[in-house]
Amino acid sequence: MGIQKEGLHEYCVGQSAENEYFADVEYQILRRYHPTGLLCVQMREQDGKRVLLYDVSGFKSLYSISEERGISEEICRDLMKSLSGLFDSLSEYLLDEQHLSLKPEHIYVKGKIVCWMYLPDKVEDMQKEAERLFEWMLTRINYEEIPSVQFIYHAYWYVRNRGFSGEMLRDCLDYKEKEEERQKPESYKAFFQKEEPESSPKEVSPVEVLHKVPEKKPEQMVSDKKKKQTAWTLTVLRIICGIAAAATAFAVCWFLFVEWREGFGGSYRRYLIGSVILFLFSAEQLWRLFRNKSGEERKTEQQREEKNEYIPRQATIQDHEWGGEDATVVLGVRKGGLFPALRSADTGRLQPIYTFPFYIGTGDGLNQMVIPDTTVSRRHAVIVRGKQTGSFELQDLRSTNGTWINNERIFGEEVVSLKEGDLLRFAACEYYFVFPGPEGNLAGEEEYLV
Repeated sequence: MGIQKEGLHEYCVGQSAENEYFADVEYQILRRYHPTGLLCVQMREQDGKRVLLYDVSGFKSLYSISEERGISEEICRDLMKSLSGLFDSLSEYLLDEQHLSLKPEHIYVKGKIVCWMYLPDKVEDMQKEAERLFEWMLTRINYEEIPSVQFIYHAYWYVRNRGFSGEMLRDCLDYKEKEEERQKPESYKAFFQKEEPESSPKEVSPVEVLHKVPEKKPEQMVSDKKKKQTAWTLTVLRIICGIAAAATAFAVCWFLFVEWREGFGGSYRRYLIGSVILFLFSAEQLWRLFRNKSGEERKTEQQREEKNEYIPRQATIQDHEWGGEDATVVLGVRKGGLFPALRSADTGRLQPIYTFPFYIGTGDGLNQMVIPDTTVSRRHAVIVRGKQTGSFELQDLRSTNGTWINNERIFGEEVVSLKEGDLLRFAACEYYFVFPGPEGNLAGEEEYLV
């Protein structure tokens, strides 16, 4: 489609309109009633064919806007509001919503007004086109704007899992308003006037269950208090015995020196013998106290191992090869991880998959996993959730050197289901797809880095 200027007007020259039903019925509705949200259209004769001209004066295409400043939450919200209202208008005039074009070049924006093209000869599936539109928006958002990222990812999840429709768009738009209302702080008076609801079991995520430290019973708290008091007592005794051992050692050395100077026949012999006995006694007591501490620690560790008790550990901070110093450290997961991951076949390094769609390539800011390899394309492949719970799918994004799964190449828009242990190859880089469960491949791993 090209742009044609006529005076102060600009027209986007569309396809030829050979559909007789469109010419006799739908075009008359578009020209006379002009449903809100559609671009104004004219049908003219050019070279013996009927051509559609869409008036885009003062508008900019969504593609041009994304090149200038990217896609924000506000633009995405305006787009979804306009499309939701347009579906109602098309239904009122008996126009087919499948003829709407969802390509970024065919969507025009002016301020908060979003207008769409009605293409009578368009036959592409609306669901697939909507998924491609939101996938494209995910590559054009600024990932430093957290609200935009959250909203557009949430909208994409709605499109994939609930089907593209006007009702879905309205539900997605209401989502953030409900969230803001739910998170709005309550006034002091409203809090005390509100009746306490019936107690219901709180939903706990698997991650919270994994990292939850068991609550201590009262008898355990008393026992812990006694242990602390005992530890303080042992510490004080160790200090006293240490001072006594040091003092008696000094006394022994002093009396030895005096006896040596007098030829070991002086009157200090009894003091020397007494000092040696006191030194040996204090040294023995000091050794017993430290030995007692080591024995207590070994006993405690043995009890924990027998009970298989979960001990919270501190995360180890390491720099991810593509995350640098700003890489986020996720607290270690002991046995039974919760997230699928890609394990490098060369280094064994893990890359967890937390968000979907999960893009893979060399472009910073466009991919969740950046592979620093010249054979890998800028946007190489993507992993998405399958339609069934717990399933995952891999798709090649028309990469130069291709994507393989178990040594079989994926072509075009083919989507392949992933299974645990599959060998994935992105150009020359190989990874294993692992989905750890209670006894999965990642059992015993201490930490993930993202």
